[in-house]
Amino acid sequence: MDQITISNMALSHIGVANIDRMDEASEPARLCRQFYDVARKSVLRRFPWPFATRRETLGLLDTEPGDYAYAYRYPAKCVTIRKLFDEKFRMIPEYQRYKILSDKEGRVVYANVEKCVAEFTADVTDCDLFDDGFVEALSWKLAAEIAFKLTGNQNIQNQCLQAYNAYFEESSSDAVNEQNELDPRLDAFAMARY
Repeated sequence: MDQITISNMALSHIGVANIDRMDEASEPARLCRQFYDVARKSVLRRFPWPFATRRETLGLLDTEPGDYAYAYRYPAKCVTIRKLFDEKFRMIPEYQRYKILSDKEGRVVYANVEKCVAEFTADVTDCDLFDDGFVEALSWKLAAEIAFKLTGNQNIQNQCLQAYNAYFEESSSDAVNEQNELDPRLDAFAMARY
């Protein structure tokens, strides 16, 4: 799987001829280059895909965090943070607040937890790591982004968005079914009974 294959899937969804190379001078190739990364990051950000989920200890910053105890550098290659843990991988309770802001170096995570670990969706660009459901959803998202510019037909763009949402729901459900995570709230209730 590669970027050209995914782009050609998107072009096929809207009835436009395939491209041979991403760097060719055609309008379809130019639009695929323009919107591919935007569409890919959008689909990654929308769901914690298992192939893109990473855990990393956050780098402590030597800065005055204000109303928080600690300031950490946001992970490199992170699309969005999903969860924060302490060093023993206990999830930060919902009442434990944290905030993401930025400074002149990039984004900063402010929290009241020492030795913070983030679980996040990484900015995965290697198409060989994508699962089939993600590829299908991405191809429809890309098709929706380029449809109107190539066809001039708003209905085709709307149909692509509907297909994207349908494939996204199916693929994200499949990904959830591959995991076996306990709900910490239910687990706490169950443990209290014993």
